[in-house]
Amino acid sequence: MNFSLSNGVKQRLLYFGAVLLVVVVLTAVQLPYCPRFKQLNVDSGVFAYAGQQILTGELPYRDFWDHKPPAIFYLNALAIFVVGQTPWAIWWLGFVWISCTSLVFFGVMQKLTGLGPATLATLIFVVTLHHPDYYQRGNFPEVYSLLLQVLTIGAIDRYVSSRRDRWIIVIGVLTAVSFLFKHICVGLGLACLGVILYLDIQQRVIRKAIWHVLLFGIAASAPITLVVFYWVIQGAFRELWDAVVTYNLLYSQMHLFFKSLYSTIRMLALPQPMATIFTISMVSLAVFLYQNWLRKFHSKSRNTTNTEGDQVFTTMEERLSF
Repeated sequence: MNFSLSNGVKQRLLYFGAVLLVVVVLTAVQLPYCPRFKQLNVDSGVFAYAGQQILTGELPYRDFWDHKPPAIFYLNALAIFVVGQTPWAIWWLGFVWISCTSLVFFGVMQKLTGLGPATLATLIFVVTLHHPDYYQRGNFPEVYSLLLQVLTIGAIDRYVSSRRDRWIIVIGVLTAVSFLFKHICVGLGLACLGVILYLDIQQRVIRKAIWHVLLFGIAASAPITLVVFYWVIQGAFRELWDAVVTYNLLYSQMHLFFKSLYSTIRMLALPQPMATIFTISMVSLAVFLYQNWLRKFHSKSRNTTNTEGDQVFTTMEERLSF
């Protein structure tokens, strides 16, 4: 007897196989960073210590100092509360968080590109993330904010396809929470706001564009306002402001913009594996822009041809009517 699987069953099996492959690769690259083989580095240890102190009732910036926004401290506190005061708490936090990030990334990419490209992109994402120069034994706010960045990509895709304002609220909240992990992680959310404004201006709906900016601002300010309010009632707002805002402004002024920009481009273009990924990304962007230009060019050509045909047809009708 011949047993044949339906297309739906085949797709589900392929999907399950792709997810399983991602989980296996993720586990393989995470195990070398577990406490049995490696200890936390200095910054990761500071964040873990901050989480430990929070569980004893201390407040960041008032009872101990660091210039990072508070989300990383409380996330470490949650991990230590659940697992216990052991380095394994931080490792399990990273493993679970990155697993969720990778699976969400796979889901978003699968919707945008299909199963095959999504699987390949997710594997590249997982392996590159765990490169020693980038991961550095984990427990960094930039790593935790990746989940929020991926969710932001999914939210802007849903907005572009549906044009519903609720997705602007989602993007605003995700951008604010990203800020609470690290200031520089707001870039993607602001870029999404730029896309939304571009679509509004392209359609010449200026009032809607203003409303969308206000909606994004209100959504983004809500989580930050809650955090600020908590420090106000604790009588430690000045300490929060000095550490998270004043210090980081002074620190950023020490690095000139063009010098930092040059260092960033150099970091992307020279060291491996980022240089290869950066090159592929730039070539892909160029191909995308070229294809998009060709699509618009051919669309204008067809419209022009159709318009000329309509004019010829109208002229023939006028002549025949006489």
